[in-house]
Amino acid sequence: AAGASPAGGIAVDLAGSAADRTAVNAAATAALDGLTRTLGVAAPSRLTIRVASTLQQYEQATGRPWYTAGATSGDVMTLVPLATLQARGILDRTIRRELVRVLTGPSLAQRPLWVQDGVALFYSDPRPPALIGADADRLPRDCPRDGELRAPLSAGDLADAYARAEACVARQIFKGKGWREVH
Repeated sequence: AAGASPAGGIAVDLAGSAADRTAVNAAATAALDGLTRTLGVAAPSRLTIRVASTLQQYEQATGRPWYTAGATSGDVMTLVPLATLQARGILDRTIRRELVRVLTGPSLAQRPLWVQDGVALFYSDPRPPALIGADADRLPRDCPRDGELRAPLSAGDLADAYARAEACVARQIFKGKGWREVH
């Protein structure tokens, strides 16, 4: 049965066991604590994480292809099924990426999608910043157009656009800009 477990302002809507809801809530709570400090922003007073039961349900709810893994609108995150995220080994990173979107969304709403997505990817990456910085000169140089991120033709196209967006953000951050200054 679907259920929500509100704790710390986070409600998890997931058709599954209480243990699954607790695990998603714990991952989000831990990530939120670190991300608010890193980004210098306050945690939202409310956050809802909806985990779709099927890939089709995810696509219908978000209008995004299944391979995007997560989508955020305001303070509501929608994720592909938990089993899919776990099988792909991307549960924590997807939660972190979507949390960054929630936390930075108001500040970046008028920026190109590559800035919004690039910031979300950069701060959701568990790699140490020094490692990313060392690779910055080898990263792709051209930033993706909004259409490449909004309507990718395949998972590979999206992965390429995401890599380019993150690289564009990483280069600016490693030159001393804060995430709010990336343009």
